[in-house]
Amino acid sequence: MRRMTGAFLMGALTAGALAVDAGAATAAARTVSRCASAALVPAVVREDGAAGTVYRTIEYRNSGAQACVISGFPTVELVDKRGRVLGGPSGHSGAVGVPVTLRPGGVTEFTLIASDMAGSIEGCTEPGSYRPAVGARVTPPGGGRSRFIPLTQDACVAPGLSTLSVTAVGHVRPGS
Repeated sequence: MRRMTGAFLMGALTAGALAVDAGAATAAARTVSRCASAALVPAVVREDGAAGTVYRTIEYRNSGAQACVISGFPTVELVDKRGRVLGGPSGHSGAVGVPVTLRPGGVTEFTLIASDMAGSIEGCTEPGSYRPAVGARVTPPGGGRSRFIPLTQDACVAPGLSTLSVTAVGHVRPGS
């Protein structure tokens, strides 16, 4: 009788272990995918300046219906009033960081660092080599659809010259 009970118990434990493994596999199948660029809405939320540099905190809000993951460096390009790109794209500042999971409505941020000295950068000092930007195109890490955000500053016209750098997408704001 004891052997039967032991065999029955061993079978029940094995079946239970298989059920747990199947549950883990189901959970793994529901992994969170990368944020679609169409679901990421950028906005300038803070602006500070010091010694010829402007620091803008830009948030990305997940406007999608699903949680998603974002990581890496966005790309920012200044544009004139006709939507033409001025100068080169943003460079990178700091470490890549870790992936951030955003729930629907969740927010994460990065910093846009911009030199406010376009007229004093080599290759950008002559009249006509720089002009006012009215905004920026912001493209999420990994590419995809860019979105316009309003901001003003002088920008170099030459495609190879950029006065911008960005930090990696960072922390999630509390409650997001």
